[in-house]
Amino acid sequence: MCLLPIRVGALAALRVGDLEPRTLTVTIGQEKSTKPRQIAIPSSTMKFLEKQAKGRSPSQPIFCRNDGSSWNRNSWKKPIRAAAIAANLPTATTAYTLRHSVITDLVMDGQSLFLVAKLAGTGVQMIEDHYGHLVRPKAEDALEKLHF
Repeated sequence: MCLLPIRVGALAALRVGDLEPRTLTVTIGQEKSTKPRQIAIPSSTMKFLEKQAKGRSPSQPIFCRNDGSSWNRNSWKKPIRAAAIAANLPTATTAYTLRHSVITDLVMDGQSLFLVAKLAGTGVQMIEDHYGHLVRPKAEDALEKLHF
């Protein structure tokens, strides 16, 4: 969840067959109102996902519970809470908090809001509405560099 800014449900729905190691892409299935989409991922993320998928058929989930079933809203709450406590994160931390953290990191890193929106599977307007305040200091710096 800290590697991709995708929705938690989309992450849980990833199947081994969604990975394309040759092109370093992953297909994110349909979520909300978006069609399935492919996003490029770094080789380190692909290696991590391949390790999780090892020994599974293309139709099986990449991330699963001990019994092999997919994660869902009810099954990930307690492990996420335990991980948050172990990491000394606020008690209100949820799986969705991690998505927002990745989006925030991408925006703060100076990535275009268009790119962030595409990776996150949402619209540029939503990114601007919720994360646009993070680019204000960069905008002020850019304007400061202008000369008459």
